[in-house]
Amino acid sequence: MPGSVQSDQNTATFAPAGLADTIADDAGVAVLVVDADLRLRYANAHAQNCLNERVPDAATGFIGRSLHDLFPAPIAREYADTASQACAANAPVDLVGMISGVWRRLTFRPVTFEGERCVLLSSPPPSVFHTKTPGRIVRRTAHDELGPIAKLTARELEILRLVGRGLNTTQTAEHLSRSVKTVDGHLLSIRNKIGQLTRTELAALAIETGLTRVDDDEIRRIARRARSAD
Repeated sequence: MPGSVQSDQNTATFAPAGLADTIADDAGVAVLVVDADLRLRYANAHAQNCLNERVPDAATGFIGRSLHDLFPAPIAREYADTASQACAANAPVDLVGMISGVWRRLTFRPVTFEGERCVLLSSPPPSVFHTKTPGRIVRRTAHDELGPIAKLTARELEILRLVGRGLNTTQTAEHLSRSVKTVDGHLLSIRNKIGQLTRTELAALAIETGLTRVDDDEIRRIARRARSAD
């Protein structure tokens, strides 16, 4: 747990309304701070919005609640393990994967908050392209939350990604070594599963979920975690 590691004089101090917090707000970064018991000590406006989407009935707010109350058990455990890893290494750890239906990078960083050893969780806007930082510890999420694309098959996820990257039906068929008729059939299935979206709307969905920003290895990994495969 975060509190199991003694405070280090080099650990950054995080203060609400401080410069780091102001920059995070300006950049659209979601910021959470949790203590040794994984109870939420602070959440900026962007983080509050994310939590509201996940727990819309939290009338009493989120401060003081455990991550185990806010996230499904497997995800909460993974967050706890990642926080412990960051504290043990006294270094930031990036957790990457599909989180709430969007490809995200969630960074866990040991900090001092109100005089206590805590962990700061931060995530840039989904639209930001995530480049790997040399020497940074990176973990891949064990549990992808596919959100609105969870019903799609592996092939449909591939096609949605290519639509988001601007390929037309003929180009998509050539890329996948399939017929145009087959691709059209998959596109119809995608529309039926997620709401009869236009091609432009499908492209926007692929961009918003981050499918267009992951590499080939990751799209295959995400596809394997889809509910079904063709």
